[in-house]
Amino acid sequence: MKIFKSKKGIELTVSFMVKLIMAIVIFSFGIWFATTIFSTGGELTDKSFSDWDKQVAGLSCSPGQKVCIPRTTMETDSENGIVFGLVIKNVFDEERNFRYWVEGHTNNPEQPSSFVDQGGNDALATLNTAGDTFNFIPDSTNFRLIEGLGSGKDVSMVVVIQHIGGTRGTAAFTVVVEAQATSGGSSAPQGWMNYGKFKVYHRTI
Repeated sequence: MKIFKSKKGIELTVSFMVKLIMAIVIFSFGIWFATTIFSTGGELTDKSFSDWDKQVAGLSCSPGQKVCIPRTTMETDSENGIVFGLVIKNVFDEERNFRYWVEGHTNNPEQPSSFVDQGGNDALATLNTAGDTFNFIPDSTNFRLIEGLGSGKDVSMVVVIQHIGGTRGTAAFTVVVEAQATSGGSSAPQGWMNYGKFKVYHRTI
């Protein structure tokens, strides 16, 4: 008894398997890359900041504003990091140094200051129970420093927030901006003063 196999069917099966393997490899690489960005310091983080800064280049504040975040609410349907643009303008008569970072909850810095579900209900406890986590950069222990910003000049920077987990809702964080009290290099700091605080909202849909 002869068994005849379709050559076309075999080719389709092989083609499908090749595409499936490629999809798995690409998906795995995407997870590794996203994890690396938020867990590795040094050159990778610096390079990522440089790339992200290019995305927000050219943003500007309204007249009279010294700090602004043009879009304070951003949403995503995945675990990819969300990039917020931040503009800092030096309103002093001389160049100054500035720094900024993201703050989470007072008692649990790795979680948002608040979290509401899609129905508008407080769900921070649910978030903690579900084991959801957030990555955000820069944070208070690794703030980002802007040195020697000239008088009247502005600079566009970024804040990146990533939500890992399946709980849908809106997380709130605070972006803190400080200015050095007097001019001078970072090697001879003269103290820092508040320059602006803003709420940003990461919405997972």
